[in-house]
Amino acid sequence: MNPDPSVPSRRASRVLATLVLALAVTGCASTVPLPEDRLAVARTAIERAEQAGGPQAAPDAFTAARDKLTRAEASPRTREGAAEAGRLAEQAEADARLAEAKARAQRADR
Repeated sequence: MNPDPSVPSRRASRVLATLVLALAVTGCASTVPLPEDRLAVARTAIERAEQAGGPQAAPDAFTAARDKLTRAEASPRTREGAAEAGRLAEQAEADARLAEAKARAQRADR
């Protein structure tokens, strides 16, 4: 009796299952680059804040900016990690801009 051609053999099923598993593992393990453009903007904002006197005028905001940038740079190279790195970089930029603005305002009051 001939087997039904519409029913896959056990061997074909195993091969297919192995391929699907390999693709799933490879997809999960692939690395995703961090958002370097956002990280660069945050780094620049921190440098500007430092030059303006942000560490003295707004130490909390300046420290928060540095900490968030450090965490963003250390994020895992996964899709979720890259998204988190982008959010942290944007927050770092905002904190640095706040520190810079406070430093400039302090200087303007003198």
